[in-house]
Amino acid sequence: MREEKSRLLCVLVGIMFMLTGLVSGRLAQAQVASGTITGIVRNEAGEGAPGADVALKNEDTGAERATHTRSDGAYVFTVVQPGTYTISVKLKGFVPASLGDIRLAVGQNVIADFGMHGEKEEGETSSTAPAPPPPAARNFYL
Repeated sequence: MREEKSRLLCVLVGIMFMLTGLVSGRLAQAQVASGTITGIVRNEAGEGAPGADVALKNEDTGAERATHTRSDGAYVFTVVQPGTYTISVKLKGFVPASLGDIRLAVGQNVIADFGMHGEKEEGETSSTAPAPPPPAARNFYL
């Protein structure tokens, strides 16, 4: 009887170790099968722009996600699947901005910063064609 209990205990301990290995293996897999996209949205003065709407679109699948910038103008998209993305930013009083062809690999952190430019006031005219907004900063840090 005592031998049976001992054998049963060994079997149960073995099953626990096996399950623990499976679970931790799955967690490790989930941690490396994605990346992160972060950045800062700045106004014309170079200050962080809080409350901007930031959209992330996967160009391969069409899937979209959205977030807002924090009080310091920063935004973050975590657990982003590898692929090619476009980021669009909208902020009241500023011309919308976007940055495409952002390629994200497994385990990579991409930093995409934006410099926003103000829209013309209602009724304001310009005798020259408006200058195109400068390109958003495109930083790729691994």
